[in-house]
Amino acid sequence: MKVAIVNAERKVREYFVMLLKKYASDKPIAADCTLFESGDTFLASENFDRFDVVFLDIGPGESDSTTQSGHTTVSEGAAQTEHTTNADGAAQTEHTARAKRSNGLETAATLRKASGTAMIVLLTENRDHIRVAFSLHAFDCLIKPVSCQRFQKLMDDLCRYLFHEHGYLEFTADRKRIRLPLKFLISCQSCGHYMTVRDVENRSWRTRMTVSQLLGRLDGDPRFLSINKGIIVNLDHVSTMRDGLCTTKDGCRFPLRIRQRTRLINHWREYIFLKRIR
Repeated sequence: MKVAIVNAERKVREYFVMLLKKYASDKPIAADCTLFESGDTFLASENFDRFDVVFLDIGPGESDSTTQSGHTTVSEGAAQTEHTTNADGAAQTEHTARAKRSNGLETAATLRKASGTAMIVLLTENRDHIRVAFSLHAFDCLIKPVSCQRFQKLMDDLCRYLFHEHGYLEFTADRKRIRLPLKFLISCQSCGHYMTVRDVENRSWRTRMTVSQLLGRLDGDPRFLSINKGIIVNLDHVSTMRDGLCTTKDGCRFPLRIRQRTRLINHWREYIFLKRIR
Protein backbone atom coordinates (compact mmCIF):
# COMPACT_ATOMS: atom_id res chain seq x y z
CA MET A 1 0.00 0.00 0.00
CA LYS A 2 1.51 3.33 -1.05
CA VAL A 3 0.63 6.08 1.43
CA ALA A 4 1.27 9.84 1.33
CA ILE A 5 1.02 12.03 4.44
CA VAL A 6 0.70 15.75 3.63
CA ASN A 7 0.91 18.03 6.67
CA ALA A 8 2.81 21.19 7.54
CA GLU A 9 3.74 20.01 11.04
CA ARG A 10 6.57 17.52 11.44
CA LYS A 11 5.13 16.17 14.69
CA VAL A 12 1.81 15.43 13.00
CA ARG A 13 3.55 13.64 10.13
CA GLU A 14 5.57 11.56 12.59
CA TYR A 15 2.44 10.82 14.63
CA PHE A 16 0.67 9.38 11.59
CA VAL A 17 3.73 7.31 10.68
CA MET A 18 3.64 5.92 14.22
CA LEU A 19 -0.07 5.11 13.91
CA LEU A 20 0.47 3.44 10.55
CA LYS A 21 3.42 1.43 11.83
CA LYS A 22 1.41 0.28 14.86
CA TYR A 23 -1.50 -0.75 12.66
CA ALA A 24 0.71 -2.66 10.20
CA SER A 25 2.67 -4.45 12.96
CA ASP A 26 0.09 -7.21 13.34
CA LYS A 27 -1.43 -7.15 9.87
CA PRO A 28 -0.30 -8.94 6.68
CA ILE A 29 0.25 -5.63 4.90
CA ALA A 30 3.22 -3.44 4.06
CA ALA A 31 2.85 0.33 3.83
CA ASP A 32 5.31 2.42 1.86
CA CYS A 33 4.87 5.91 3.32
CA THR A 34 6.10 9.21 1.86
CA LEU A 35 5.93 12.46 3.85
CA PHE A 36 5.25 15.93 2.41
CA GLU A 37 5.37 19.27 4.19
CA SER A 38 2.77 20.97 1.99
CA GLY A 39 0.29 20.48 -0.81
CA ASP A 40 2.65 22.34 -3.14
CA THR A 41 5.46 19.90 -2.38
CA PHE A 42 3.13 16.97 -2.84
CA LEU A 43 1.80 18.13 -6.22
CA ALA A 44 5.34 18.94 -7.39
CA SER A 45 6.50 15.39 -6.70
CA GLU A 46 6.84 12.91 -9.54
CA ASN A 47 3.74 10.79 -10.09
CA PHE A 48 1.88 12.27 -7.13
CA ASP A 49 -1.19 10.37 -8.33
CA ARG A 50 0.48 6.99 -7.74
CA PHE A 51 -0.56 6.71 -4.11
CA ASP A 52 -3.26 4.35 -2.92
CA VAL A 53 -4.05 6.47 0.15
CA VAL A 54 -3.37 10.17 0.77
CA PHE A 55 -3.76 11.76 4.20
CA LEU A 56 -4.17 15.44 3.35
CA ASP A 57 -4.41 18.31 5.83
CA ILE A 58 -6.86 20.93 4.57
CA GLY A 59 -6.30 23.39 7.41
CA PRO A 60 -4.19 26.55 7.05
CA GLY A 61 -0.39 26.22 6.78
CA GLU A 62 1.26 26.38 10.15
CA SER A 63 4.79 26.85 11.46
CA ASP A 64 6.87 23.73 11.10
CA SER A 65 10.11 22.93 12.86
CA THR A 66 11.51 21.27 9.76
CA THR A 67 11.20 21.80 6.03
CA GLN A 68 11.56 18.30 4.73
CA SER A 69 10.18 15.43 2.74
CA GLY A 70 10.72 11.91 3.95
CA HIS A 71 10.38 8.38 2.74
CA THR A 72 9.38 5.83 5.34
CA THR A 73 8.71 2.15 4.85
CA VAL A 74 6.38 0.62 7.41
CA SER A 75 5.78 -3.11 7.50
CA GLU A 76 5.42 -5.89 10.00
CA GLY A 77 8.42 -5.98 12.30
CA ALA A 78 10.28 -3.35 10.29
CA ALA A 79 12.01 -0.40 11.88
CA GLN A 80 11.13 3.11 10.78
CA THR A 81 13.60 4.81 8.50
CA GLU A 82 13.50 8.35 7.22
CA HIS A 83 15.75 10.01 4.68
CA THR A 84 15.93 13.78 4.41
CA THR A 85 17.79 15.67 1.72
CA ASN A 86 17.93 19.25 0.53
CA ALA A 87 17.84 20.42 -3.10
CA ASP A 88 21.53 19.58 -3.52
CA GLY A 89 21.09 16.05 -2.22
CA ALA A 90 23.09 16.76 0.94
CA ALA A 91 21.81 15.95 4.42
CA GLN A 92 19.51 18.73 5.55
CA THR A 93 20.16 20.28 8.94
CA GLU A 94 17.38 21.05 11.39
CA HIS A 95 16.14 24.58 11.08
CA THR A 96 13.01 26.60 11.70
CA ALA A 97 10.92 27.55 8.68
CA ARG A 98 7.36 28.41 7.86
CA ALA A 99 5.65 25.92 5.58
CA LYS A 100 3.86 27.21 2.52
CA ARG A 101 0.28 28.23 3.13
CA SER A 102 -1.26 25.89 0.60
CA ASN A 103 -4.96 25.59 0.04
CA GLY A 104 -5.54 22.00 1.05
CA LEU A 105 -8.91 21.81 -0.67
CA GLU A 106 -7.36 22.90 -3.97
CA THR A 107 -4.69 20.23 -3.52
CA ALA A 108 -7.40 17.62 -2.92
CA ALA A 109 -9.31 18.78 -6.01
CA THR A 110 -6.18 18.60 -8.15
CA LEU A 111 -5.40 15.11 -6.87
CA ARG A 112 -8.97 13.92 -7.52
CA LYS A 113 -8.81 15.29 -11.07
CA ALA A 114 -5.53 13.45 -11.70
CA SER A 115 -6.55 10.22 -9.99
CA GLY A 116 -10.01 8.79 -9.64
CA THR A 117 -8.71 5.88 -7.61
CA ALA A 118 -6.64 7.43 -4.80
CA MET A 119 -8.32 7.13 -1.40
CA ILE A 120 -8.23 10.67 -0.02
CA VAL A 121 -8.50 11.12 3.75
CA LEU A 122 -8.88 14.76 4.76
CA LEU A 123 -7.49 16.04 8.08
CA THR A 124 -9.05 19.14 9.62
CA GLU A 125 -9.98 20.91 12.82
CA ASN A 126 -13.07 22.43 11.19
CA ARG A 127 -16.15 20.22 11.15
CA ASP A 128 -17.62 22.36 8.36
CA HIS A 129 -15.08 20.74 6.06
CA ILE A 130 -16.83 17.39 6.41
CA ARG A 131 -19.49 18.29 3.86
CA VAL A 132 -16.80 19.51 1.47
CA ALA A 133 -15.23 16.05 1.63
CA PHE A 134 -18.25 14.59 -0.13
CA SER A 135 -17.88 16.91 -3.12
CA LEU A 136 -14.27 15.77 -3.49
CA HIS A 137 -15.26 12.10 -3.22
CA ALA A 138 -12.97 11.75 -0.22
CA PHE A 139 -12.95 8.40 1.54
CA ASP A 140 -13.21 9.99 4.97
CA CYS A 141 -12.61 13.19 6.93
CA LEU A 142 -10.75 13.01 10.26
CA ILE A 143 -11.19 15.68 12.91
CA LYS A 144 -7.93 16.50 14.68
CA PRO A 145 -6.65 15.37 17.08
CA VAL A 146 -7.02 11.83 15.76
CA SER A 147 -7.08 9.03 18.32
CA CYS A 148 -5.40 5.68 17.77
CA GLN A 149 -8.79 3.95 17.93
CA ARG A 150 -10.26 6.22 15.26
CA PHE A 151 -7.24 5.68 13.01
CA GLN A 152 -7.40 1.90 13.33
CA LYS A 153 -11.11 1.92 12.44
CA LEU A 154 -10.32 4.02 9.37
CA MET A 155 -7.52 1.68 8.30
CA ASP A 156 -9.78 -1.35 8.71
CA ASP A 157 -12.30 0.31 6.40
CA LEU A 158 -9.61 1.28 3.89
CA CYS A 159 -8.09 -2.19 3.76
CA ARG A 160 -11.52 -3.77 3.46
CA TYR A 161 -12.29 -1.44 0.58
CA LEU A 162 -8.97 -1.84 -1.22
CA PHE A 163 -8.29 -5.51 -0.70
CA HIS A 164 -11.40 -7.38 0.33
CA GLU A 165 -15.05 -6.45 -0.15
CA HIS A 166 -14.69 -4.19 -3.17
CA GLY A 167 -11.45 -5.52 -4.56
CA TYR A 168 -9.24 -4.03 -7.23
CA LEU A 169 -7.76 -4.91 -10.61
CA GLU A 170 -3.99 -4.65 -10.76
CA PHE A 171 -2.21 -4.44 -14.10
CA THR A 172 0.70 -2.77 -15.89
CA ALA A 173 0.28 -0.09 -18.55
CA ASP A 174 2.89 2.28 -19.98
CA ARG A 175 5.43 0.71 -17.61
CA LYS A 176 3.39 1.78 -14.59
CA ARG A 177 1.62 -0.34 -12.02
CA ILE A 178 -2.08 0.49 -11.95
CA ARG A 179 -4.30 -0.59 -9.06
CA LEU A 180 -7.87 0.21 -10.05
CA PRO A 181 -10.68 -0.41 -7.53
CA LEU A 182 -13.33 -2.52 -9.25
CA LYS A 183 -15.96 0.03 -8.21
CA PHE A 184 -14.46 2.48 -10.73
CA LEU A 185 -14.01 0.00 -13.57
CA ILE A 186 -16.59 0.50 -16.36
CA SER A 187 -15.56 -1.86 -19.14
CA CYS A 188 -12.82 -4.06 -20.57
CA GLN A 189 -12.47 -4.87 -24.26
CA SER A 190 -9.94 -7.28 -25.69
CA CYS A 191 -7.94 -7.12 -28.89
CA GLY A 192 -5.64 -10.08 -29.34
CA HIS A 193 -3.53 -10.51 -26.23
CA TYR A 194 -4.26 -6.96 -25.06
CA MET A 195 -7.10 -5.46 -23.09
CA THR A 196 -8.39 -1.87 -23.04
CA VAL A 197 -9.53 -0.96 -19.55
CA ARG A 198 -11.79 2.07 -18.95
CA ASP A 199 -12.77 3.77 -15.69
CA VAL A 200 -15.28 6.33 -14.41
CA GLU A 201 -12.83 9.21 -14.94
CA ASN A 202 -12.96 8.60 -18.70
CA ARG A 203 -9.43 7.22 -18.66
CA SER A 204 -8.31 4.14 -20.51
CA TRP A 205 -5.29 1.85 -20.37
CA ARG A 206 -3.99 -0.76 -22.79
CA THR A 207 -2.49 -3.70 -20.96
CA ARG A 208 -1.29 -7.13 -21.98
CA MET A 209 -4.04 -9.41 -20.66
CA THR A 210 -6.38 -12.01 -22.14
CA VAL A 211 -10.08 -12.38 -21.38
CA SER A 212 -9.47 -15.60 -19.45
CA GLN A 213 -6.82 -13.87 -17.34
CA LEU A 214 -9.19 -10.98 -16.64
CA LEU A 215 -12.04 -13.27 -15.64
CA GLY A 216 -9.67 -15.10 -13.32
CA ARG A 217 -8.78 -11.85 -11.58
CA LEU A 218 -12.43 -10.82 -11.29
CA ASP A 219 -13.03 -14.16 -9.57
CA GLY A 220 -16.74 -14.43 -10.30
CA ASP A 221 -17.62 -10.89 -9.15
CA PRO A 222 -21.38 -10.53 -9.95
CA ARG A 223 -20.93 -6.93 -11.07
CA PHE A 224 -19.16 -8.00 -14.26
CA LEU A 225 -20.85 -9.57 -17.26
CA SER A 226 -19.44 -10.76 -20.58
CA ILE A 227 -21.88 -9.32 -23.14
CA ASN A 228 -19.99 -10.26 -26.29
CA LYS A 229 -16.73 -11.79 -27.39
CA GLY A 230 -13.96 -9.96 -25.58
CA ILE A 231 -16.30 -7.36 -24.00
CA ILE A 232 -16.95 -7.24 -20.25
CA VAL A 233 -18.96 -4.48 -18.55
CA ASN A 234 -19.60 -3.44 -14.96
CA LEU A 235 -23.38 -3.73 -14.47
CA ASP A 236 -23.29 -0.94 -11.89
CA HIS A 237 -22.35 1.42 -14.74
CA VAL A 238 -24.84 0.23 -17.36
CA SER A 239 -27.67 2.66 -18.16
CA THR A 240 -29.61 0.67 -20.78
CA MET A 241 -29.69 -2.59 -22.69
CA ARG A 242 -31.92 -2.38 -25.74
CA ASP A 243 -31.92 -2.48 -29.53
CA GLY A 244 -29.03 -4.93 -29.42
CA LEU A 245 -26.76 -2.47 -27.58
CA CYS A 246 -25.42 -2.08 -24.07
CA THR A 247 -24.97 1.58 -23.16
CA THR A 248 -22.85 2.56 -20.17
CA LYS A 249 -23.54 5.66 -18.08
CA ASP A 250 -20.73 7.58 -19.76
CA GLY A 251 -22.38 7.09 -23.17
CA CYS A 252 -20.27 4.28 -24.63
CA ARG A 253 -22.11 1.56 -26.56
CA PHE A 254 -21.25 -2.09 -27.01
CA PRO A 255 -23.03 -4.73 -29.12
CA LEU A 256 -24.82 -7.49 -27.25
CA ARG A 257 -24.19 -11.10 -28.24
CA ILE A 258 -26.91 -11.74 -30.85
CA ARG A 259 -28.03 -15.20 -29.74
CA GLN A 260 -28.10 -14.26 -26.06
CA ARG A 261 -29.62 -10.77 -26.11
CA THR A 262 -32.73 -11.71 -24.14
CA ARG A 263 -30.76 -13.64 -21.52
CA LEU A 264 -28.24 -10.79 -21.11
CA ILE A 265 -30.98 -8.16 -20.72
CA ASN A 266 -32.82 -10.31 -18.17
CA HIS A 267 -29.57 -10.91 -16.28
CA TRP A 268 -28.95 -7.16 -16.03
CA ARG A 269 -32.53 -6.44 -14.93
CA GLU A 270 -32.38 -9.12 -12.26
CA TYR A 271 -29.04 -7.79 -11.00
CA ILE A 272 -30.48 -4.26 -10.64
CA PHE A 273 -33.63 -5.57 -8.93
CA LEU A 274 -31.69 -7.64 -6.39
CA LYS A 275 -29.34 -4.74 -5.71
CA ARG A 276 -32.27 -2.41 -4.92
CA ILE A 277 -33.95 -4.74 -2.45
CA ARG A 278 -30.80 -5.57 -0.48
